[in-house]
Amino acid sequence: MKLILASTSPHRMKLLTEANIPFTAKAPLDDEEQHKKNVAHLPITQQALELARIKARKLSQENPESLVLGGDQICALNTQTGEIAINKPSTEAEIIEQLVLLSNQNMYLHTAISLMKNGEEVWHTVESPAVHYKSITTQKAQAVLKKCIELDCNPVGCAGAFRLESPNKDDIIASISGETPTIIGLPLTALCAYLKENNITITG
Repeated sequence: MKLILASTSPHRMKLLTEANIPFTAKAPLDDEEQHKKNVAHLPITQQALELARIKARKLSQENPESLVLGGDQICALNTQTGEIAINKPSTEAEIIEQLVLLSNQNMYLHTAISLMKNGEEVWHTVESPAVHYKSITTQKAQAVLKKCIELDCNPVGCAGAFRLESPNKDDIIASISGETPTIIGLPLTALCAYLKENNITITG
């Protein structure tokens, strides 16, 4: 069975490669932002799953003989009025703002994958590892960012305003729960277990 990854994420591609799972990567959507708006009314975990399904379904219909894997991850913070999505910071100013927002908080990485064959879902899972942040003032956030830049680990564009591989992440992160591949964006253990339990062999 051939596997198509409905993503061009280098992180997901690296995880599958390291797990020795052959795949072909294809860009899934022309207008992902519109699809995000269409599911914005749903709970955040469901948003992630529906976006994973949308990505997989389109390519699955175009490639009915292959398994197609779609994935999505949305980071969220619990507040008194419910969960709010945490966007990836696009500037250094947004990094500092986000780190202060996450001070003494848990950020949840709702990570969904959907596996489809001939346009129909055969399996899915959603995992939500958590990152607990230390107390972070604006001054501390500025110092951490400066050090990140010096270490060539600028977290612009990274969920939660930090890089998992950053040598100084312990300056702001108190603890992380969940498996590393899921935090990166792919519940790899669950995927491998499904393939094994159903005697599915992925070929190149």
